[in-house]
Amino acid sequence: MSLNRNVFYSFIIQVPILVFNLVTSIFITRTIGADGRGIYALAQNDVQLFGLVLSFSLNGAIVYYVAKNIIDTRRLAGISLVFLFAGILLLLTFLAPLTWGGQDYFSYPEKDLRLFYAAYYAVSFFLNFFNTLTLAFFHGRSRFGAINGMALFTAILNFLVFFTAYLLHSKGLISLGAREVLMLGLGTLFLNTLGWLFLYLRHIRVPPSFRFGYREHVLPLFRFVIISHLSNLVNFISYRIDLYFVDHYDPGMTHEQAGYYSLAVNIGQMFWMISIPISTVLQPYLTAEDRPEKKKMFSFFSRVNIALVVAGFVPALLLAHLLFPLLYGAQFSHSVTAFYLLAPGIIATCMTKIFSTYVYSSGKVQYNLVATIAGAGLTIVLDLLLIPVYGIEGAAVASSCAYLAVLGCTLYFFYTQTGAGRGNYYLLTGEDIRTLKQKARSILAQLRNKKPG
Repeated sequence: MSLNRNVFYSFIIQVPILVFNLVTSIFITRTIGADGRGIYALAQNDVQLFGLVLSFSLNGAIVYYVAKNIIDTRRLAGISLVFLFAGILLLLTFLAPLTWGGQDYFSYPEKDLRLFYAAYYAVSFFLNFFNTLTLAFFHGRSRFGAINGMALFTAILNFLVFFTAYLLHSKGLISLGAREVLMLGLGTLFLNTLGWLFLYLRHIRVPPSFRFGYREHVLPLFRFVIISHLSNLVNFISYRIDLYFVDHYDPGMTHEQAGYYSLAVNIGQMFWMISIPISTVLQPYLTAEDRPEKKKMFSFFSRVNIALVVAGFVPALLLAHLLFPLLYGAQFSHSVTAFYLLAPGIIATCMTKIFSTYVYSSGKVQYNLVATIAGAGLTIVLDLLLIPVYGIEGAAVASSCAYLAVLGCTLYFFYTQTGAGRGNYYLLTGEDIRTLKQKARSILAQLRNKKPG
């Protein structure tokens, strides 16, 4: 399937996914309230942190090596399983003393429920890591039909589960809090894992081989992922650490401020769903070989990405003060100002995701690390200065400044280190619009004329 068709399908599938995810977040938030949403967001943050640290960003190496066909896929599958079980062992080793020994070097969202959260983190880490590794094989082989199908399946499944839970809770038939919602999410994650396992056995069909050498196979993977792994860890600081600061400096000593802020962040990050499909589809195409049309192809999709992001943000900014309290409840009007302040940074991040993909595919991954380090450093400094005084609004300003700094660094390295040169990467042209219309009509015509089977 061509790049244009893959991007087209990815965009089409994102529309219902975005709607289902948005409605699901409404049901979750209305079920557990601001304090519960804060606990829920902190637990999700912890899961992502453990996943980042202990996954070693192996999925990025799998995409690269499968696309390049450098290491035998069976050995990659075997190495992936070794990393999976090594990761869960490391996590259990970390969690055991702070769960039963009472050490305070890590804070659970609710300290009196340490065993619950330890079990939740362990199971979530295992399932998420398995899914991420499996997804990487599909990315490497450009199997975007299966990827999009699973994304839609997951969105529908979450919607059905949390809609049903909300109805039962609102009618007083069951009582749900943050912990119960986390367990429901764990159940849908397990079903998602079963779906990925089924698709792997059906489409990839590569049995794992454990006949690999450290110097020949594992060491090259480590060398490849170390910089991107550090970049991902630093990215977490840029994008997620502010939630911990907000919760720490909550004047009411509750999790409500974290709940308000996490909603503003999550709504803003939904716009990443415009940029992520483009960068995901572009990466194997840009990485596989030095295609003559590489720059032209990239600049076209960069312009399309920016146009769509801005077009989506304009109505969101105009209606946020009405929709936040209407959809999530009156108390979440506290999230509106933070959302406004986050908007410039979210738009900048949508651009960064595209330009950093080009830098990555050009083998200049170290420059992405430098950009993320600059953003993380600025995040920590501004969080410490602004959050104690201005609360979630200060966190939003800090994040926007950091996101803009990352974009600035990424663009600098894009222009100076990749050989891409200058060009129109930002403003959609009339020719672009005509091209989009032609390609859409062509693809739709192919779909109508395609015979079943």
